Amino acid sequence: MGSKGHRSGDKEKDRMELALVRTASRPEDLGGQSDEDLIGLVDKGNDRAFEILVERYKAPILNFLYRMLGDSDTCEDLTQETLIRVYRNAGRYKRIAKFSTWIYTIAANLGKNELRNRSRRAGITWDDIQNYNLKTDDSAPMRVRPVRTDGAIERSELRVALDQAIRSLPARFRTPFVLRDVEGFAYEEIAKMLKLPKGTVKSRINRARLRFKEYLEENFEDVFEYRS
Repeated sequence: MGSKGHRSGDKEKDRMELALVRTASRPEDLGGQSDEDLIGLVDKGNDRAFEILVERYKAPILNFLYRMLGDSDTCEDLTQETLIRVYRNAGRYKRIAKFSTWIYTIAANLGKNELRNRSRRAGITWDDIQNYNLKTDDSAPMRVRPVRTDGAIERSELRVALDQAIRSLPARFRTPFVLRDVEGFAYEEIAKMLKLPKGTVKSRINRARLRFKEYLEENFEDVFEYRS
């Protein structure tokens, strides 16, 4: 009995891994379906629906985790783990939340666990990060743009500068900042993902924006200008 259950679990894992690595050689007959419809089909065993979700979300999730963690190997592993959890838990998805909110919540939780493990290795507790007191500030998003638009600034230089500025942020600020200002999620969605009050999310994002701006001013003052 136990052997049969083990073989069944291996078979399901093999199907899921095949869907993850398979190239989209067939027509995207489900390509017009919403994310929410696709995850419902995944729950019914439709691997093509899962392939389309992987095509839509693998790169964005990888980029999100990279901005959160800054370690490409770890981010690739956590992206894979995020997609595996989506596949295995398709039946748990509820339409009360957008699919994008659900999958980013999974990725954010994996990223937070990685940061927690890193902080423990460094002798810093996660509670030290979580209990930081912030003042709420409802300022508008900050706009950052290149000082020169004549092509003198290489796109790679801009990306390096922005990535460095994001990675300079403490973890408690970086995650909500990336979710809001890079990924474009609403404050309410971020609050649900991180299980934080909306006011705390807003204040952390605003503190992140300030530190982000200060970092760029100190290190790349000839590259960017700021608009509020």
